[in-house]
Amino acid sequence: MSDETPEGSGPTDPEHGSEHETDQSAAHDDGGPRARARSTAVDMPRPTGSARVFASTIDLVLAGVFVYVLLGVLASMLGLLPGRKLTASEQRSADLLYLVVLFGTALIFVLLERSGGSVGKRLSGLRTAGLNGVYPAPWAALLVKYLLIFALQLFGFIGAILVMAGLMFPFWRPDRRNVFDLLARLQVVPKAAVLGGGAGSAGTGEAPSATADAAGD
Repeated sequence: MSDETPEGSGPTDPEHGSEHETDQSAAHDDGGPRARARSTAVDMPRPTGSARVFASTIDLVLAGVFVYVLLGVLASMLGLLPGRKLTASEQRSADLLYLVVLFGTALIFVLLERSGGSVGKRLSGLRTAGLNGVYPAPWAALLVKYLLIFALQLFGFIGAILVMAGLMFPFWRPDRRNVFDLLARLQVVPKAAVLGGGAGSAGTGEAPSATADAAGD
């Protein structure tokens, strides 16, 4: 019997074997738990539908009052007083002012959400997280949500009706997400889910599943 080893079937070269294991490890890291956490939804505790709608109603009322008062103050400062016919130039200035106030208010809501929640959510004990459980929710997703809400205000009464209808969705959805949450890939959860150890630590931007998987490695 020949002791020769057939070509290509010899023992694995330790050097090459090590490289192969490294490649496999890198491939695992690329699709590892953190990557999965970024791209997949995380099942988290849900608030009640009434708590969600209550928070949205409070925020909507406060936003309306804030916009109305700020517009009145700025319009008075610029001489765009109500009750008189505006020139074409003044009308353009008034329209631009309205846009600036609306989108400025949207940005304020984004900052509030990033720093602990809007007034309505704080009163209701809720927080906004990414669909993958990351808290605070990503800037881009929050901007999409609030820019959509305030952009609809440009359509007057019809826009206001659309916003209110979209905010009512949590009554009928098991995940308690409204239309704007769905479009921005966000979810609203009880505060304890993100601040009480039920998810990634506040301010860390880690998803719950990523933290759990990393701890188990």
